Amino acid sequence: MALNELEVNAITMLVQGESKVSVAKALGVSRGLLYRMLEKPEVKKEKERLEQSVLDETFALALEKTRKALEDSENPFFALNCLQTLSKYRLSTKTEIVSKNMNLDMLLEDL
Repeated sequence: MALNELEVNAITMLVQGESKVSVAKALGVSRGLLYRMLEKPEVKKEKERLEQSVLDETFALALEKTRKALEDSENPFFALNCLQTLSKYRLSTKTEIVSKNMNLDMLLEDL
């Protein structure tokens, strides 16, 4: 079953890091309706798909920026630190990263 516009907007805002309270307010719905909507299997599945897509894109960007930084650095400890940090995030669960509203800037701060 296809998602309606309200469901798509809600999960898009949530994946972008908005709180459930602010999403409900922005969409003009009650928090109860938003919570019920998010429990629908098709909405859950699409939200998970979008979260994974964001994580994959973020990791790819971080990897590319790290590669460029490594090319410019002659410090082997910097290279090791970069690789350890990237490995830590790649091995983290999606829930751990999403719950922290992880983004590229946060990942790069750890490097």
